[in-house]
Amino acid sequence: MRTSAIEEIRKSIQSLQNYLESSDCSDKVYSGKQWKRQDCKALEWAAENNIRVIEEAEFLEKWIKSGKIRGGENRVYFEEDFDGLIWAVKMNELTYHQDDMAAFADRLVKSSEYFPDTTLEIIGFVKTNRGVKPLLRQPFVVTKPNVLAFPAEIWKALDEMGFKLLDPDNEIWLSPDRS
Repeated sequence: MRTSAIEEIRKSIQSLQNYLESSDCSDKVYSGKQWKRQDCKALEWAAENNIRVIEEAEFLEKWIKSGKIRGGENRVYFEEDFDGLIWAVKMNELTYHQDDMAAFADRLVKSSEYFPDTTLEIIGFVKTNRGVKPLLRQPFVVTKPNVLAFPAEIWKALDEMGFKLLDPDNEIWLSPDRS
């Protein structure tokens, strides 16, 4: 991914984070469901920035066809764009951030700084009965067949980058800028 594209993605995510943390949004009702303040703000931001919002059923149809792939806090399916690039499309459940979308946006910005080749881009939002969830895409990185990264190798690489391991049992790391 080009540096300029990564910077544009980072700016977009920071824009969302700033919007989520800005002035209050009174609770509103969308399609008969009550949404929390950040959900309301995310939907407003999406409308102002021409970002798509879909119902969960639309996402689930593609997810089920793709084999119900899960990874951490994400449900994932793959799609190919017009240039033949493969993208992992993810609906993030926000479970690692207790549904705090602003904290999640902060994590995306940091992740794009440390791992630019796998930058996650917010391409929309999914309205679920559990609230509004970010819809992301990420370049699908193909590695050599049958080559796996083992935890010791990953931990060593993170340590060399300046990350600090806080909780080995749950593999929780502190980024260098927060050490």
